[in-house]
Amino acid sequence: NIIASANMEFYAVFIKESVYDATSDLSWFSFEEISWTHPISGNSFPGLRVSPKGNRVLSGKITLLTEHNSMPVISCGGFSGHNITHLFWKGTPKLYAYEAQAFGSVETLKKVEMPKTLIAIGESAFSACTSLELPDFATDTPALEYIGNYAYSGGGYAPTGGLTLNIPSTVQYFGHG
Repeated sequence: NIIASANMEFYAVFIKESVYDATSDLSWFSFEEISWTHPISGNSFPGLRVSPKGNRVLSGKITLLTEHNSMPVISCGGFSGHNITHLFWKGTPKLYAYEAQAFGSVETLKKVEMPKTLIAIGESAFSACTSLELPDFATDTPALEYIGNYAYSGGGYAPTGGLTLNIPSTVQYFGHG
């Protein structure tokens, strides 16, 4: 896309194309008011949980809002059983958690945008996501403190000779599996 400024200078703009875009069509997504509990400190944080709405199956790329009705989206989950390939966030996310089984068994999932505010990746959040590109946790998620059991199990990530992960020093719990 090309955008012209008031003085007619032209700028190229890259727009992530999503099949399901919460920024323009909220009918596919549910925003639920929650109090998210930090898995280590036990402190609670108010905000919204975003998840798919209804029994319709999402396929392809999705873009999610980082806030709705002036409340931040702090938790994301419920996408197991969908055919999503990419997850993007509109704006700067304040996301604290990808919930337990958030994207479990979504074999089509290739890329998930990992917010810098992410604190927790729940149990089995990305288990059996066989196409998923692993993030550089230390760079992408500097606030990460918790990686639940089996968070990335069954993904076929380990090449011959094992897998090296760059985990930030902030991680206090790294689950098994």
